[in-house]
Amino acid sequence: MGHYLIKRLFWFIPVLWITLTLLFFLLQIVPGDPIRAAFGDQKALSEEQIQTLRTQLGLDKPLPVRYVKWLWDAARLDLGISFYTAATVKEQLGARIPITAGLVILSILIVIFLSVPCGVVAGFYHDKWPDWTLRIVSTLFISLPHFWIAVVAIMALLLLRGTALSIEYFNIFTHPFDAAKQLILPAFIMALRPFGVGTRMIRSALIEILQEDFIRTARAKGLTEKLIIRRHALPNAFVPVITFYGLESIVLIGAAVVIERIFGLPGIGSLVVQAASSRDLYVLQGSILVLLVFALFINLAIDLLYAVLDPRVKYEE
Repeated sequence: MGHYLIKRLFWFIPVLWITLTLLFFLLQIVPGDPIRAAFGDQKALSEEQIQTLRTQLGLDKPLPVRYVKWLWDAARLDLGISFYTAATVKEQLGARIPITAGLVILSILIVIFLSVPCGVVAGFYHDKWPDWTLRIVSTLFISLPHFWIAVVAIMALLLLRGTALSIEYFNIFTHPFDAAKQLILPAFIMALRPFGVGTRMIRSALIEILQEDFIRTARAKGLTEKLIIRRHALPNAFVPVITFYGLESIVLIGAAVVIERIFGLPGIGSLVVQAASSRDLYVLQGSILVLLVFALFINLAIDLLYAVLDPRVKYEE
C-alpha cells in the first residue's frame, strides 16, 4: 500500500504539468486584453498606463518566458496577483476555499447518509411499495436541474421569511456548526441529483448481490436478513458504488460554481466566474489549479478505499 501511494503521488507531477500547460496556453489565445478587461469599465487608461501595468504584471515578456516563470512560481505556491483587485491569488483562494470545501463536503455527506439507507430499503423491498416510492422520488430528483430547484428555494424563502440567507459566512474548519447552518440549503440542493443516482445504484447492486450463492449459504446457516445485509451484502454492494461517490465529489465541485452564484456564496466557484468574465488570468489559473488538486486527491482516496472495503484488492508491486 505504501509503495502504491508513493507511486500515485509521483504521478501527480506529470498530470499537473500537462494540465497546467494546456490551461496556460488556452487562456493566452482567448481574445481580449486582460488589462483593458480589468480596468476598462472603471476608468479610461492611456496607452502609457496600460503598458506600465503590463510591465508590472509581466505581460510584456515573451510567451515562453511567461510560461516558465508561471510554472516555477506555481511550484513555489506563488500564484501571482489579481489584475482586478491587486490582491495575491493565495489570499483570495485562502478566503474562499473553506466555503467551497464546506459546501462540497456537506453535500457529499448528505448524499451518503440519504442514499445508503434509501438504496438498502429499495433493494430489500424489491418491487414492493417502498421500492416504487423511492424509485419515483429518485427519478424526480435526477430529472430536475439543481439550479432550477435553487431558484425555487430562494423564492420560497423570500415569501416565507422575507430573506433568503444570512450574508455572514463562517469557516467550516473553525466554526463547523455555524458554517453547516449557513450552507445546509445549497448543499442539500446540490445533493438531490447524486442522491437519486446513488439510491438507484445501491438498489441495483444490492438486488444482484442478494441473488448470489454465498447469500443463499448464509441464509441456510440460519443468519437473519439484517445480519446478512449488514455483514455480507452491503460490503460487496459498496465496492462499485464507492466509485460513484468519489466521481460525484468531483462533479459537485463543478456544480458548486452554479450554486455559489445563485446563492451569492463567496467560494471558488464565484471566483472562477468573476475571473473568467474579467480575464483575470492569474486568479483563474490559480483557482483551476486548486480544483485540479482536489480532484486528484479524491481519485486517490477512491483507490485506497477499494482496499478497505474489499480485502481481495491488493496494491502491491
